[in-house]
Amino acid sequence: MNFEWTRLKLKQTAQNMTSALRREGSAMSDMQDEYDFSKAERGKFYIPQEEIRLPHYLSPSLELKLALLSKRSGKSRDALISMVLENELDLLLTVAN
Repeated sequence: MNFEWTRLKLKQTAQNMTSALRREGSAMSDMQDEYDFSKAERGKFYIPQEEIRLPHYLSPSLELKLALLSKRSGKSRDALISMVLENELDLLLTVAN
């Protein structure tokens, strides 16, 4: 592919998208000119970064092993994962120093 062909293809794509928006009507047309935020509550949905808990996805085989260990030990999967990670990280930190 050469540069000229790519440029023409991009231009054609942009034109197609523009005409599609004109046909269907832009989503922006649903917006009002002004909105009343006088009763809004600042920070209503704010969550401090240190409280955000991200999900961690495990392989199915690891999930199965954790489920079995959880059932045997009576501890939650979260507790088991935290315990294992805590021990592994302590070991890694010891080795690194």
